Amino acid sequence: MIPEVRSRLSLKGKTVAITRPEKQAEELAELISRLGGTPYLVPTIEIKPQRNERLVTRLLNRILDEQIDFLIVMSVNSVTSLVENLEKLGLKDKFLEKLNKIIVIAIGPKTQREVEKRGIKVNIVPSTYSSEGIVESLKKTDLQEKTAVILCSNKSSRHLPRELEKLGVKVLEVPIYERTPPADHRKVLA
Repeated sequence: MIPEVRSRLSLKGKTVAITRPEKQAEELAELISRLGGTPYLVPTIEIKPQRNERLVTRLLNRILDEQIDFLIVMSVNSVTSLVENLEKLGLKDKFLEKLNKIIVIAIGPKTQREVEKRGIKVNIVPSTYSSEGIVESLKKTDLQEKTAVILCSNKSSRHLPRELEKLGVKVLEVPIYERTPPADHRKVLA
């Protein structure tokens, strides 16, 4: 790295709070350390399996039974939770076979890598890693009467489904995992 750039990126003497779930904070903590800072892990959310297993089972079976044109994967957590649920239900092979026949959209490169690691081909990764980027990447596609499944958390924004519906897409949201406050608040309150 060029010395001038390194000095501008220096975090020497700074403590940086990382609010991501503890299991997902490691990469950022390493980067902060490499830049001379001190990472302080303060997880403000936990990622947990969807408590309503009946809902997940019903939605996953619906995906298998209906015509689906797009699967939109909003995070690495979505991929992990999907595969865990499919394995638990004994639907993994059948589901993966179906996914490889439709258009799969990953919100960003990390999610793409996780999806592809599971044997699913990703067709689209937007240039802007956001809901807006997904909408923009689909605007040139005829979306009338198409069906999209969005794998997301229980706390996901309604922005993406609303924008897709404006473009004529039938949207099925699958809250495949939950984001909750941490069970142990001590670090957050310290």
